[in-house]
Amino acid sequence: MVMTSDAPLKDDYRVEDLPQSLQEVEEVIGFAATLKFVEAFGGLEITIPKTITLDHALAEAIGLEEAIKLSWAFPSIVYKVPLARAMHIAARNRLIKRLKANKVKTNDIAKQVGLGVRQVQSVLYES
Repeated sequence: MVMTSDAPLKDDYRVEDLPQSLQEVEEVIGFAATLKFVEAFGGLEITIPKTITLDHALAEAIGLEEAIKLSWAFPSIVYKVPLARAMHIAARNRLIKRLKANKVKTNDIAKQVGLGVRQVQSVLYES
């Protein structure tokens, strides 16, 4: 999910919006590292090695300590990393609602989140 800027969404990400398989990863390496994991490898298959070296892509992406934890928990597993689109959409929708509650105009919200006005209105009028 590409937006003009993902930075505002970070405040609205929630563990419960992650796919179950990523929730299991999050229990091992924490939420911040899981977000880095998805950012680096979302949509890809990676093999989690039994041992991690400092220059391994996994260590570079999420940090050596977290990569070691992941290798201990899931050694030699070929892992299909979800894109976590549902998490991004849920965070975006929370952001839209928060901006509207702060009296931001619908057109400005649409620009900020990279959606059309109708899509923003749809989010605002659901639930």
